[in-house]
Amino acid sequence: MEKTEDSDLLELQELALKHKNVKKHKSLAEIRMIVKAHLLNHVPTEQLSADFGVSSRTIRRWISTFAPQTLNMIERLSAEPVQQK
Repeated sequence: MEKTEDSDLLELQELALKHKNVKKHKSLAEIRMIVKAHLLNHVPTEQLSADFGVSSRTIRRWISTFAPQTLNMIERLSAEPVQQK
């Protein structure tokens, strides 16, 4: 994994620990982060379910809903030229 993927995964795990069982509803940003973790880092839905206190079925529903948008965003970002400083 690259550094950014490692930091994203670490951020995801920290967020999961902070919010586990604290609030019932996830924000749109949290849902997208969970979907991104599954798509990019191949985190199993069962692990995400345990980490975030959300059923695997709900996470699979989020993935089917948000995966196309997330993949389009990733493709757009990866197609942009990298600017040298």
